[in-house]
Amino acid sequence: MKAHSISYFLIFILLSFRSGPDEPTNRWAPAGVKVDGSDIEWTEMIPNYDVESKMLYMVANDSTNLYFLIKSDDQLTQMKIMNAGVEVTLDINGKKKGQMGFAFPLPRTKEEQQQEMHEAINPVTQQPDYAQMRKRNLEQMKFIRVHGFEGALDDTIPVQNNLGITARIGFTKDNMLVYEAVIPLAVISKDNLLADPSRLVGYNFKLNAVPKPEHRQNSGNGNGGGGSYAGGQHHGGYGHGGGGSHGNWNVDRTQMFNEHDFWVKQRMAQHAS
Repeated sequence: MKAHSISYFLIFILLSFRSGPDEPTNRWAPAGVKVDGSDIEWTEMIPNYDVESKMLYMVANDSTNLYFLIKSDDQLTQMKIMNAGVEVTLDINGKKKGQMGFAFPLPRTKEEQQQEMHEAINPVTQQPDYAQMRKRNLEQMKFIRVHGFEGALDDTIPVQNNLGITARIGFTKDNMLVYEAVIPLAVISKDNLLADPSRLVGYNFKLNAVPKPEHRQNSGNGNGGGGSYAGGQHHGGYGHGGGGSHGNWNVDRTQMFNEHDFWVKQRMAQHAS
């Protein structure tokens, strides 16, 4: 999607007319997809938008892999993704039982974020360098938690692994967060998931909550150290690279501390359209 300046509300309305709340069939993945946190290969408009989480999302597949693409330019959503992570769960029988899935990135503790904030203080301005914080955070996303897959233990593994399950996060030039993940079909099921065109697969997307910070004095102003969460003081998931023009949020930041999940059911794409 190129026109990031279009409001999410308008996108939601347009997509509602186009395909309804649930897209019945996966997209066929473009050739040469590289899971690197870039949306360059994904030239087609993302078909789904979840209002509560403020995430655009798409499930795609080819003959060998299942792909997930999530995008958001909402600051609170970016903060939650960067610091608490997203969990994706599958039910290959088209129900809502969550047979297998992954979590990425792994949740970060308050202590880790506070240490990051401390290390990012600019000695001249005495203010955090949010661009540097975001860069360090992305560099530290080296592990993914998996469960329920064929031939894999339920464990935390490196994002570079012999299973082929991996995920990456990146940002576009206009600070849209891009979340990509891939799962080989072979580790999902021994059966050919593309054999039955009518087969539904259930997908659960869970946006985890950021842990609540300890209450301090002066927490109401959101400007000083009191009450503002490490990495989230005005800048959410560092989506704006430290730019000062985004300091005032006309949003309810308590939403950072609420998790949200939703299920969708889709058929596997059979071939490129």
